[in-house]
Amino acid sequence: VSTRRRLGLEPSFPSPLHRPAGYRVTMAVPEPLVFSDEVLDLAFHPSEPVVASGLISGKIFIHRYSIEENIEHGNLHNHESSCRALSFSDDGTYLFSASSDKSLQCIDAATGTCFYRQTRAHEYQESIHTSSLSLTALACSIAILSMLL
Repeated sequence: VSTRRRLGLEPSFPSPLHRPAGYRVTMAVPEPLVFSDEVLDLAFHPSEPVVASGLISGKIFIHRYSIEENIEHGNLHNHESSCRALSFSDDGTYLFSASSDKSLQCIDAATGTCFYRQTRAHEYQESIHTSSLSLTALACSIAILSMLL
């Protein structure tokens, strides 16, 4: 049910077939996020309204979004080159990133703190596929290390 319908601002029809010809349903959406550099990858948190954006500059932005406002929760500059791949862990605790500087990082999604960095993690600078595979490998490595410690 849309916000407008809940507030009584939009009429309710029994089904889409009962709408008058030309009737358009309006939907409230969050304001767009605007960046000074090109965005190369996005990752959405699995359970919260949070999105991470990886920029060509190497910066990573973390935003909490809603209809009312978008709030920047982090502006990280962890990579020396463009951030090519981002992925949240299954529970959303960690954000994994890969860069064309050949590094992989594991970031605490709540604090924005990078607590693991692997340099020369993949061979080809421009290989996004290799970076995505390496993100999975990094996640597995961190899980194994945490069990051993």
